Amino acid sequence: MILLDTSFLYAYFQRKDVHHKEALKLAGQLDGEQAGVPLEVLEELLTVITRKVSSEEAVRVGKTLITQDNPLQIIYPNEAIFYKTWELFRALSPHHFSMADCVLMTLANHFECEVFTFDRALEEELKG
Repeated sequence: MILLDTSFLYAYFQRKDVHHKEALKLAGQLDGEQAGVPLEVLEELLTVITRKVSSEEAVRVGKTLITQDNPLQIIYPNEAIFYKTWELFRALSPHHFSMADCVLMTLANHFECEVFTFDRALEEELKG
């Protein structure tokens, strides 16, 4: 599994983003791989698009991602992952990570998988 971060998804869907071409290239590497998007990342993505672009664009992206036939797996939170994420969020303090970032860190550790991100601080923390 490969987890997808907000920064990756935003760049993928927004042609004017500085990382758009790189996001398309990385997306090509997903061929045959299961890609996962934590619900918290999806929520963060739609909020960022609403604020930076428009609510109409957020709905368009949401319709693309939230469908029965979408190959992306939306990963819904469970209690154990939530508490592990909360403990990580607290342990890292002081920091500038969102809870969505901490969910990605927790799930990357849990699934022992890669995260596609353009967030340098998150990438560094994942490398540990």
